[in-house]
Amino acid sequence: MAFHQLIDEPQMNFSVNRILTYGENAADINEVRDICEKIHDFDTWYNEWIILAAKAEREKRYFHAAFYYRMAEFFLTDDKEEKLSSYVKCKENFSRAIGRDHSVAFKDVPFMGGSIPAMILSPNGISRAIILIHGGYDSYMEEFYLTAKRMVELGYTVIMFEGPGQGAALKNGFKFTYKWEEPVSAVLDFFDMEAVTLIGISWGGYLAQRAAAFDARIKRVVSYDVFYNGMDFITNAMPKGGKLFLKAMFRLGAKTAVNRLVRWARKKKPLADWGISHGMYITGTDTPYDFFKALSKHDFGAIGGRVTQDVLLLAGERDHLVPAGTLQKMKKKLRNAKSITTRVFTAEEGGEQHCQVGNIELAVNEIHNWMNSFSLEHAAMPGLPVDHRRSS
Repeated sequence: MAFHQLIDEPQMNFSVNRILTYGENAADINEVRDICEKIHDFDTWYNEWIILAAKAEREKRYFHAAFYYRMAEFFLTDDKEEKLSSYVKCKENFSRAIGRDHSVAFKDVPFMGGSIPAMILSPNGISRAIILIHGGYDSYMEEFYLTAKRMVELGYTVIMFEGPGQGAALKNGFKFTYKWEEPVSAVLDFFDMEAVTLIGISWGGYLAQRAAAFDARIKRVVSYDVFYNGMDFITNAMPKGGKLFLKAMFRLGAKTAVNRLVRWARKKKPLADWGISHGMYITGTDTPYDFFKALSKHDFGAIGGRVTQDVLLLAGERDHLVPAGTLQKMKKKLRNAKSITTRVFTAEEGGEQHCQVGNIELAVNEIHNWMNSFSLEHAAMPGLPVDHRRSS
């Protein structure tokens, strides 16, 4: 595996690599390379991926089809019917792909008058420990299935779930929140778990730390990757001058100025337009200023001192999404953590990108080796259901 340069636009190129990093299980690199030569805007992105997804589905390459449909819908705005239909197709093909995987079970976890979905993956034989995994900003748990399966092969029981702002939970009306202890506690309560390792992926690197700060049933917590502040994250790719001005106006509470500046940027850059539109949708906000206000509440500085667990911080040296210095800022705030282990992956070893896209095996092995340094709890879960139905 490696990180490939296939599209000039960095975010599009990274998104393609998110599936290529799983190798032939998730994609055929030759056909993906072919369509990338034809992609130059959001319209061609959707058209090329939807055609390729349908082709893979006809050929019964269901994992490929699921990942391709996910790619097709990724840059669509949430008001388009094609976004929902592609999402449904992604879920359908994923269900077909894992049809005979009897290590997988699904359950709906009661949450705030509704439910959030969970996927349970069990190893053969005795489980070494329980790992709870969630994504970040707007992820689907199906995206992490192949990573979770690798951890199951290493002997762990893995429970993945979607919280507010993610996948089916978002479709069920739950908007993105910084109070991540709420969905995590609901999952722990439902499965009657008292000792788990929590892994948060991407923006989940903050969310997991937030949950650990408020729930002692989490014994170990992994930021995969590091994440400090939502406003810093969402503005990281902006030109320095514009970023400083926008953040200054935001700190002053200049709502009108912020909204005008963002409106101008959205007219100039389609990626900015999509990012703001999608962000307002998943946070349930009506203006860019209110969107930024919601994201600014995702602040590790406010909760880092409350984390008392063993902590693993992972980072890539060329992460284009996370501001430089984030790992050291987090480490400094973790003054009450039981232990802190850090790992920065380099370009030489192939893990320099965000969440080690290009060589995720490096991150999986690092987490496994770190967990091996502890005396792990018995993994019995009184609340674990035996339910092999497929989600829809």
